[in-house]
Amino acid sequence: MRGKVDAGAEFVNRGLAEHFLCRGARASEVRYTEITMSSVRVVSLWLLCLCSVLILPGIANRDFSTRGEPREALVAQSMLTKGEVVLGSGYGGDVPSKPPLLHWLGVLSSLPMGEVTATSARLPSAVAAIFALIFLLRFVSLRYGLTRGVLTALILLTSIEWFRSSITARVDMLLAASLLGGLLCMFEWTERKCEGLPWTCLVFFGLATLTKGPVSIVLPAGILIAWLCLQGVSLRATTRATAILFVPTVCIAGLWYLAAFLERPEAFLDKIWYENVARFLGSQEDEPHRGSALALYATMFVGLLPWSLCFFSGLATWKKFICSPLREGRSYWHAADSFTKFSWIVLSAFLVFFAIPGSKRSVYLLPAYPFVAFLLSSVIAAWEAPRQWSSRLLGALGVLVATVFCAAGWLRDVIPSMIESERARNHAIFYLDIGHRFFADIHPIVLSCCLFATLISLVVLGRGSLPWIERKGDSALCWPSLASLWIVMLFIGNSIIFPVVANSLSSRSFAQVLVSQIPASEKLYSFGTAFYGLSFYMNRRIEYLGKVALPRGEERLVLVSLDDQKLLQAAGYEGKELMRSSSPLTKPGDYVVLMKVRRNDKLTHPAMEGEFKIQQDSEEWDLLH
Repeated sequence: MRGKVDAGAEFVNRGLAEHFLCRGARASEVRYTEITMSSVRVVSLWLLCLCSVLILPGIANRDFSTRGEPREALVAQSMLTKGEVVLGSGYGGDVPSKPPLLHWLGVLSSLPMGEVTATSARLPSAVAAIFALIFLLRFVSLRYGLTRGVLTALILLTSIEWFRSSITARVDMLLAASLLGGLLCMFEWTERKCEGLPWTCLVFFGLATLTKGPVSIVLPAGILIAWLCLQGVSLRATTRATAILFVPTVCIAGLWYLAAFLERPEAFLDKIWYENVARFLGSQEDEPHRGSALALYATMFVGLLPWSLCFFSGLATWKKFICSPLREGRSYWHAADSFTKFSWIVLSAFLVFFAIPGSKRSVYLLPAYPFVAFLLSSVIAAWEAPRQWSSRLLGALGVLVATVFCAAGWLRDVIPSMIESERARNHAIFYLDIGHRFFADIHPIVLSCCLFATLISLVVLGRGSLPWIERKGDSALCWPSLASLWIVMLFIGNSIIFPVVANSLSSRSFAQVLVSQIPASEKLYSFGTAFYGLSFYMNRRIEYLGKVALPRGEERLVLVSLDDQKLLQAAGYEGKELMRSSSPLTKPGDYVVLMKVRRNDKLTHPAMEGEFKIQQDSEEWDLLH
C-alpha cells in the first residue's frame, strides 16, 4: 500500500512539474517536493569521490601509447617551452589540427611540474568528464528524483566510450562536456521563453568552439531551431533566439581565429579547410577514418556497453514499435515529457549530421552520450525483475574476460595458429603474451581483486536462476548490482591491466635509447609515418625529412617504420639500418628503425618525385576501444 501511495505522489509531482513547464516557469520552480539542494550536494560529493577513484588512476600510470594523445601534447609542449600561446605548433612545426583550448588547459595543468607530462595532458579530459557527470546528475535529479539522476550518471560514467575518453588526452571529452553544459542551459533558456541573454550558454558554446571548431556552433544551432519549431514557435522568434545565442558566440571565438590567422595566414587557412570543409565533404586526399553510417551507429552501441545490452531486455517493446511504428511512435512522443523529447532531438541531430561526412569516428557521437544515458535510465529503472537477458549477458561477459586472462598462456599457443592474417595474428600474439606475463608475475593482491570480480560476475550471472529472489520482486537491486560489477571491472582494468598493455606499446624506452646514443647537436628526421610519441619524449627533436633539402651525398639520421623502408628507397634515398626498437610502438608489429641515409637521384621513382606526403592519422590504434 505504501508503495502505491509513493508512486501516486511521484505521479502528482511529475504532473505539477509538467504544469510549470507548460506555463513557461523558470527552471528553479520545477522541482520535486522531496528533493532538496542539500541532498543533491551530498550525492554529488559521493559521485565526485567515485569518479576520482575510478578515473584518476588511469591518467597517471600510463605512458603515451597511441598516436593521437602525444600529437595534442606536442602542441602544449610547444606553448610551454616556446611561448607560442596563440597557435602553437605540432609535429615538425605543423599547424595544429584543433583549436587551442585543450592545449591551453594542458599547459595550465603542467605549470606546477614545469613540463608537459602524460598526466598533465590527460588531466583536462578527466576534470571535464567529472564536471559533466556532476552537472548532469544535478540537472536530472532536480527534475526526476535522485534515483533517476544517480542512475543516469552511473550509466554515463561506466559506458565504455565515455570512460575511455575521460582518461585520454584528446579534445573529445572537453567538447562533450562543453556541449552538454551549453545544451542543458539552452534547454532551460527555452523554458523561459528565450528571455534575456543566456550568458552560461555563451560561455559553454564558446569553450566548445575553441575545442573543436565550427561544428560546435552548427550543431547546437540546428538543435535549437528544430526544438523551437517543434514547440510551435514562429520563424521570426526562432531566428531571433538563434541570433541572440550564437552571434555573440561566433564573435567570441572569432577573436582567436583572427589572431591565429594573423600569425600564420596561409598555413592556418589550409588547415581550417582541411579539418572542416574537406572532412565534411569527404574530399580529403588521405580519407581518414572512412566508414559507413551503420558502422558509426554500431560503434555507439559498443560504446554504451554494458548498458546498451538492455536492448535485449526490451525486445517485446521493440516488437510493438516494429509492427506499428507510426502509431506507437506517436503515442510515445505525446506521452513523453519535454526533456525526453529534447534528448531525442539531440540524439537525432548527431546521428544525422555525422552520417554525412566520409570520415567517421566513434567519438564524434560522444556529446550525445549524456542524453542517451538519460533515455536508457528510464528503461533500466522500469525493470520489473532482476531476471533479465542483460543481467545474464553482463555476468557472462565478466566470466569471459576473467577466463581469457587466466587462460592466456594456453590460448597463446592455440589461437595464433587459427588466424590466417599476419596482422591479426601479430595482434593476437601480442595481447595474449601480455596476459600470460601479467598473470605469471601477478601480485597476490591483484589476483585477489580479479577473483573478487569473477565472483561478483558469477553471482550476477546466477541471479536469474534464484527463484526466491524473483518471487520477492526485488527489482531495486538489479541495476545497482550490474553497476557495481562493472565499476569493479573498470577499476581493475584501468588501474592494473590497461597500464600493462599501454606501457608495452610506449615510445618512452626507445626515445631514451635514442637520446643516449644520438648527440644533441645531431639532427633527427622521420620519413612517412609521424612518430608523435617519440617526438614528445625527445622534446620535439624530430623533423620531417620531406621539408628539408638534403644535398646529394650528405647523410642524415632518419626514423622509419618497417612498412616505409621501401617507400624511402623509392623516394630516392639509400642507407643502412643502425638499430630498431626492441618492442612495437603504438600498435602490435609496428617496429621503428633508425637508419643513416643519403640521397641518390638514380633511385628516384617517377611517382615519388617532389615532397613525400606525410601519413595522417587514418590508422590510429586505440587500446581501450
